[in-house]
Amino acid sequence: MKDYTGYTERQLLAVLQKKRHTSRSGAFGEVYNRYSKFVYAYIIKFFRNSDVDAGDIFHDTMIEFYNYSCDTRIESISKYLVGVARNKCLNYIRDNKAKVYIIDDGANLNANLQTNVNNELDVTFDFKEMYQKGLDSLNDEAREIFILKYYLGFSYIEIGELTGKDSNYLRLIMHRANTSLKTFLEPYYKEYRIEHNENT
Repeated sequence: MKDYTGYTERQLLAVLQKKRHTSRSGAFGEVYNRYSKFVYAYIIKFFRNSDVDAGDIFHDTMIEFYNYSCDTRIESISKYLVGVARNKCLNYIRDNKAKVYIIDDGANLNANLQTNVNNELDVTFDFKEMYQKGLDSLNDEAREIFILKYYLGFSYIEIGELTGKDSNYLRLIMHRANTSLKTFLEPYYKEYRIEHNENT
């Protein structure tokens, strides 16, 4: 089988758009290898309920991508996959009336998230222990936008394409969320600063 590891995203999409071509399975295998952890992590962080079978939603997402990639104009594989996964998660909620928690464990977020949020909130301490409690105070809409922006690195335009929300509205929601989180974290930041000064 041909090796597609060196293919760019655009090259992979070009192969996937060839209907009934044997090379599609190889290109899809490379997409799976590159993006499966990314998509699965999003689904896991969408649901914290252990009763939800994230694996089923994940596999349905990947199968839909394979089936429709030859007929659909796709600009970004990651954005398309997250869009499909998000719709399937929302459909699951609708059909099963599942209880949903957007984001489950702040300690599992990548290092870039803390750097981005520290800069955004003008704080410089390791806030992982208190981070989740702060997020729990946000409503589901704000938490989802937060995870798309800071965890997955989506722009406001990209989030708007996924959620159907205007970029200005998303910025307003994020501004309010950041203000709320900063207010929540400030006492812990002050405590950290006092302890740090005492130890120097």
